[in-house]
Amino acid sequence: MLLLRIWLRWGLVELLTQGCYTLEMSGASQSIEAGPFMPVETAATWWKLLEESHLHTAEQLTQIRQRHEREPTPRNIARRLVREGMLTRWHAEQLLAGRNSFRFGDYTLLHRVGKGNMGTVFEARHAQHPQTVALKIMAKDILKDPVKVARFQREMRTVASLQHPNIISFHDSGRQGSVYYLAMEYVPGRDLRDLLRDHRQLPVDFSCESIRQAALGLQYAFERGMVHRDIKPDNLLVSLESNGRPLVKILDFGLSKFAEEYESEQAALTRQGQLVGTPNYVAPEMVTNPEILDIRSDIFGLGCTLFRLITGVLPFPGETAMEKLLSRLKQDATPIQSLRPETPPLLAAAIAKMLARDPNQRYQRPMDLAVALAPFGWRPGSPPPAVNLIPPPPPQDPSGESLGSED
Repeated sequence: MLLLRIWLRWGLVELLTQGCYTLEMSGASQSIEAGPFMPVETAATWWKLLEESHLHTAEQLTQIRQRHEREPTPRNIARRLVREGMLTRWHAEQLLAGRNSFRFGDYTLLHRVGKGNMGTVFEARHAQHPQTVALKIMAKDILKDPVKVARFQREMRTVASLQHPNIISFHDSGRQGSVYYLAMEYVPGRDLRDLLRDHRQLPVDFSCESIRQAALGLQYAFERGMVHRDIKPDNLLVSLESNGRPLVKILDFGLSKFAEEYESEQAALTRQGQLVGTPNYVAPEMVTNPEILDIRSDIFGLGCTLFRLITGVLPFPGETAMEKLLSRLKQDATPIQSLRPETPPLLAAAIAKMLARDPNQRYQRPMDLAVALAPFGWRPGSPPPAVNLIPPPPPQDPSGESLGSED
């Protein structure tokens, strides 16, 4: 019975976690990253698309045409405007592909940051405010139930009240047509999962400081009755402060429950395919009895994340999702000193406590964890971490046209 419950809860859900979701919008924004569109072949078509994009004022368009009207191809014009800062690379790629709708309500989309199971995230700018935001345009099917919509709106009002340096802040939420969106603080950094692609193991002081700061953010939310439910490297964003100290912010507070429900609903409809992906960071109680999870489940997620950052591997063995889920139910985590013998004993003990299978044996508050990790984290005067926290330029959007080389 336990195996069946785990399969129904996690196996089918994981069928969808690697999927991409089509961005659906209403009104003038329907054409963003949708098709079919014809690549731009002539300068006349380029200038028409640029004018209709409303990215520039009439005066700016006049000046742009005066400077670049003699360029031989649309691709050359696009390349010049990117260099001048008059277009983002994403704008240029989309225009060359024949797409020119970059507005979503009061927001101008600047480039696509990424896609996930909840929807698509853009760097964007509000018409009335100069600062950029991270605009998450939700997958349309997530919020089609009126009861769920009302709960989502209540949840977002609660999340908007979270103002802490280690939590991404929310600026705005609403609906454009039938599509819901969230406008959040935009931080030019990298999430820990992205860093792990570059480094099999991360420095111990950097890793401990990252998790310590995340614990401070969780403590603030815990004191206000909130649990994250989905702590993992993907949801911990790191940037660099001017003094060289890493700054960690927790992503997606208040959203994981909606994502989980949506994936479960879709999995129940699908009932086919092959198990892919693994729930690597979930606490044992989330597998067997998710209704009773609390802040200690988030502490377990921090423990799995810290173990992975320091060792490059996960703390519970197994090749398949089922094996990994069962291993955390039946055996303790791998001792970190068996993989990194130089780990200080107090730090090894702290990690083991974070990863205790019994919630009562873990740290009971995130603040207790933050205090335990403080001696091993970043200290004033320390050199900047030996990791690259500057986000790479956004990759070419597969729906756009490459700028290519000079013609």
